[in-house]
Amino acid sequence: MLTSFQFAQLAAAAWFGAPAVVSTTASSCQLVSGAQFISYSVFYQVGQQPGAAMYNTPGCSKASPFQAVLQAIDAAWEAHALTGRQVEQAQAVVWAAERLFAGVPTPPPAPATPVLCATCGQAPDLFGECICAYVHVPHSHYFAAA
Repeated sequence: MLTSFQFAQLAAAAWFGAPAVVSTTASSCQLVSGAQFISYSVFYQVGQQPGAAMYNTPGCSKASPFQAVLQAIDAAWEAHALTGRQVEQAQAVVWAAERLFAGVPTPPPAPATPVLCATCGQAPDLFGECICAYVHVPHSHYFAAA
């Protein structure tokens, strides 16, 4: 589904918490019944000292790479390492990547609303300035009428 590099990049892009070491693995698991599948795991280790907080996905799960990242994010949220806003940002990154790899066309960006001048209500010119910010030549003390 994803290359190991893409999986690692997705896991790193989805982390919005404190600086962390991000480790990803994709391993082959075999059930007692003989069925085999690929298990994706994500580990976020916050801090470098021994006993640092580690948030990861459960071992040998049938989760997709996208679900594995979200499971590790949820584990960090449940341990109060991430805020609700950081979880929402991570979910948005993962969902956007999932749509991208599924081939879903991305919607065009919303048109930017023009910023209007608070003084005169006009839109800025091509230089990003409002017309009321300019000093008109006849009012300039450098202008000399002939």
